Amino acid sequence: MVRAEQIKVLVLAGGSGREIEPLARGEPKVFLKVVGKSIISHVISRIIAAGYKEIYVVSDKPDRMASDLRDYMKFSKIEIIEQKGRGVEAALLSALDRIPLADDEKFMLVYGDILVSPSAYISTHRASIEEGIDGAILSVPETPLQSHGVVEVNELGRVISVRQASEASGEAIYISGGIYVFRRTLFEYVERLGDIVKAYDYISKKERIKALFWGHYWVNIGTPWDLLTASYQVLSELDRSYISSRSSISRSAIIEGPVVIENDTVVDHNVVLKGPLYIGRETFIGVNSFIRNFTSIEDQASVGSYSEIDRSVIMNGATIGRGSYIGYSVVGEKAVVEPNVVTWNIAVYPERRGLSKGREYAKIGCIVAKGSRVRAGSIINPGEII
Repeated sequence: MVRAEQIKVLVLAGGSGREIEPLARGEPKVFLKVVGKSIISHVISRIIAAGYKEIYVVSDKPDRMASDLRDYMKFSKIEIIEQKGRGVEAALLSALDRIPLADDEKFMLVYGDILVSPSAYISTHRASIEEGIDGAILSVPETPLQSHGVVEVNELGRVISVRQASEASGEAIYISGGIYVFRRTLFEYVERLGDIVKAYDYISKKERIKALFWGHYWVNIGTPWDLLTASYQVLSELDRSYISSRSSISRSAIIEGPVVIENDTVVDHNVVLKGPLYIGRETFIGVNSFIRNFTSIEDQASVGSYSEIDRSVIMNGATIGRGSYIGYSVVGEKAVVEPNVVTWNIAVYPERRGLSKGREYAKIGCIVAKGSRVRAGSIINPGEII
């Protein structure tokens, strides 16, 4: 029987990344919101749901992280560690003297930009304590992008190498899924080698590391498009509606499927809401608008009348002007889309954009960067970043 409280969890949650910078604007990407919560809040809530009681979070914005996770601290012990230096190696080593581990003790290492169900943590933990096994790596059977780390696995399901996808050549290659169980010696190897992937590889050759093959959803939030996938997966789990008594919903509005509508939101006449979808606090949805399923509209956003929003993420304080169509797109915080703007969205093969993970194709619209403005009447091409 696996007892989650018997292992400590270390979450690395600093940094942004070049591709998602138009939305993050220098802030750690884990603070970007989707379906009402920051990415790191989704991750921590799932770790807690899996039963883990001692969690350490490394962040280069420790005060903001503490504020973001305050509500979760009543359920588990959560300690925030300030990241010293840049890069994942610095993030890990920042925790060396803060997470109390015995010399041979195992711990779970989690990347804070990976969205999975709670069972991913439990299954990886369980794999690591099988007889004769020293650790485990969540291994995702999807086609890796060049930016992914990958694991090579032998016929016994043991990891025999870990490297960057650009360096991999074997056939039994899986994405290194961002959940690991190793002994405390990982810190020593990272210090010695100066590279976390090389440390993983060294451990895989020195110890018996099990590959935990993961067949459920796995979202590595590295690009703006990944927020659409994250929104889709979170909303897919919504099985009932929650409509705040403090919201104002017109009697003529039509609601189909599960929806979440938060406090002080106004849904005007003849609006159609087709769930699953999320509408945050103090948001306005104008007359005759159509909000399609798998859309997430965050706090204090505004959607003008006669607009259609389709499978998109509209971030805090963003404005969508009247008569606009926004499809398969992400509109950044406090961005303004003026009236009568149309996004084109088309099917794009994954190898051309690096958008789809294990799917034949993905539809993409556009990205409107944080604080940007789109002029009235614009037609935005697929894949365009404004």
